[in-house]
Amino acid sequence: MAITNPPYAYDIVGSFLRPEALKQARADFAAGTITREALTAAEDKAIAELVEKEKLAGLKAVTDGEFRRAMWHLDFLEALENVEHVDADTWSVEFKGPKPKGAQLVFRGKIAFGDHPFLAHFDALRDIAGDYPTKLTIPAPSMLHLIPCVRGKATYRPTERYQDERVLFDDIVEVYRDAVRAFYDRGCRYLQFDDTSWGEFCDAAKRKAYAAEGIDVDEVARNYVDVINRILEVKPADMTIHAHLPRQLPLHVVLFGRLRAGGRGAVRRRELRRVLPGVRFRPLGRLRTACAHQGPESGVGPDHVEVPRVGERRRRHRAYPRSRTVRAA
Repeated sequence: MAITNPPYAYDIVGSFLRPEALKQARADFAAGTITREALTAAEDKAIAELVEKEKLAGLKAVTDGEFRRAMWHLDFLEALENVEHVDADTWSVEFKGPKPKGAQLVFRGKIAFGDHPFLAHFDALRDIAGDYPTKLTIPAPSMLHLIPCVRGKATYRPTERYQDERVLFDDIVEVYRDAVRAFYDRGCRYLQFDDTSWGEFCDAAKRKAYAAEGIDVDEVARNYVDVINRILEVKPADMTIHAHLPRQLPLHVVLFGRLRAGGRGAVRRRELRRVLPGVRFRPLGRLRTACAHQGPESGVGPDHVEVPRVGERRRRHRAYPRSRTVRAA
């Protein structure tokens, strides 16, 4: 039976390589040789061309390629009220190859969603797509804590409001609840949280480094799951919200084993304990597992492609043996 509702049998995160014309327009805007309106027009043109390619490729929902962003996560987070971008010499997580200048986030007061520019971005995508389903990906709520408070712990100085970290988590919940409601009111029915935190929490070297800084990764993980569950309490019934965890199949089960999610999947209990030893797994039902890849699998060259299963057939993922399995939700 065909999968007609998201997440689909084949899906994408939604970030695409920027076309040369758009990169040139960004450079011209940075140099002051074109106006903001001219840059927006260039973005609109590039997004319209991309949307047509996505439709032709057979994608079930189209994205704007994140063409209006400089980074997949920082543009959204920096546009929140009382969240400030601060330049840094390096990134807390280093990648190979060319990379932009390092950055960090600083809280200047009570954080809030406010009149976020991504609302207008989604409006534009909705208008370009017409009646075709759309998808929006934003950084997961965990990233708003992970970047300044975990990765940036050495320089993090909590404001008076956030001396008690529980207040910060409460405010993150409020920010994302407001975001869910606002995007829903604009017509968004498919929202995805892009979350890279779990890869670090599963890396033995990173766990050791964080422990040396006095960070209890297992406690942080429990807080992140609790935050997401609280956000999902306001999700309308006809809206799909799910998470993309890049190239981390076991992590989907670890995370969603405690989240209130749905779908299919199976994984051995001992794998869960090995990934996050301090997090106790409690099966809550069933989970759709997903496997992320990089490359041009979609035919139009996305940076990331999620492939929960091949084609439209609902087959159980065979990443793990059948024996000693538990079903997670």
